[in-house]
Amino acid sequence: MVMYTLLAASAPAAWSGDYVETAIKLYGSPDCTYRIGHSNSHVYVQTGGRADVGGDMAVLLDSLAGRGPELSEILGTSSEAVRKLSLLRAVAT
Repeated sequence: MVMYTLLAASAPAAWSGDYVETAIKLYGSPDCTYRIGHSNSHVYVQTGGRADVGGDMAVLLDSLAGRGPELSEILGTSSEAVRKLSLLRAVAT
């Protein structure tokens, strides 16, 4: 579920070729760290590695779906990757 949600969140930016490149540590998730990237025109999410940002898994997934606080509040940054991942929230609400 976590990987699918992150993949869905990275899709709106990818539609215009503006791919997300980041790694998120999700506290409360069995896999902990998720790297979002792309190869050619294919978006992927894989587990492991070092995280660029981190937050609580349940709160972050709710935010991506348009519920609760903004993603930048949860992750403590308004980086380019966070802006791109927040596009799904705009579509969902």
